[in-house]
Amino acid sequence: MEVLEKGILDEIYRLSIDPNRVEELRENRPVNDVSEKIKAINSEIAKIETQISKLMDLYALGTIDLSVISDKVAALNSSKTALTNELNALNVPDTDNVMTTEEVMEIAALMKDDLPLEDKRNIVQSLIYYIEIDEENVIVHWKF
Repeated sequence: MEVLEKGILDEIYRLSIDPNRVEELRENRPVNDVSEKIKAINSEIAKIETQISKLMDLYALGTIDLSVISDKVAALNSSKTALTNELNALNVPDTDNVMTTEEVMEIAALMKDDLPLEDKRNIVQSLIYYIEIDEENVIVHWKF
């Protein structure tokens, strides 16, 4: 684990001094399953919204009773809330809120050897979504 930690800290140091490295990592961002999961969740939310809309249309036409629609809409809203929470748990920033190169460099520059572990952890968490490790590769999924 010390090798991994040293590698991550060295990369963060590089980010603090080299704006080209920030851009290089941004351009070579690995395609991952998080984006596919986000698409799937958004698709499910859209389907639920369509179902709710259709139920409201049926109610407006008078073909379905209010008590029936209330139960169904409540169940659909519950599912939608669960999916929204799952989407929020993925901790993916809004594309309008992506860090600039300067912000990445400023955050990375905060990393010092004499920092308490908790502060180092906070800096790492502000820059990295997660790290994938397999038998041969270490892939860092950056937040920028």
